[in-house]
Amino acid sequence: MILDDKAMEHLLRRGVVFTFRMTRKSGIENWFGSGSIIKNGNPTLLPNKIDVVVEEVGEVDPKNELIWYLKDSGFHTLEEWHEEIKEQYNVLSGFGEKSDCLPERGWLYKIIYFKEDEKDEKV
Repeated sequence: MILDDKAMEHLLRRGVVFTFRMTRKSGIENWFGSGSIIKNGNPTLLPNKIDVVVEEVGEVDPKNELIWYLKDSGFHTLEEWHEEIKEQYNVLSGFGEKSDCLPERGWLYKIIYFKEDEKDEKV
C-alpha cells in the first residue's frame, strides 16, 4: 500500500493514519518498504522496512463519512482530502482531464505504526 507524503509523515509522527482507497485491498502486507518523505523541505529516507498494522475500517462514502477520520488522515481539511481522492480517482478511472467528482464508495484503512521502543512496551 502506498501512502502520499502527507499521510506517511502523519503516520511516522502520530503513529496512526487513515487512508482511503477506491478498491478493496486483499492480502495487505503489514509493512512498508523504503521510501522518503519531505521534512522541512529536505528529503528524509525512511527505514528499509517499517512494520505496521493495517486494519480495514470498511466501505465508506467519501463525501459524507470521511469527516470522522480527518484528524488522523494527514490532511488539514476535508476539502484537501477530497481533492487528493479526486486526483487519484481521475488517474485510476482514466479521466484525461480534471473532474470534480468523488467516487461514490471506497474503502477506508487504518494504519498503525509502532516505533521499536513502543513495540517492546506493547508486548
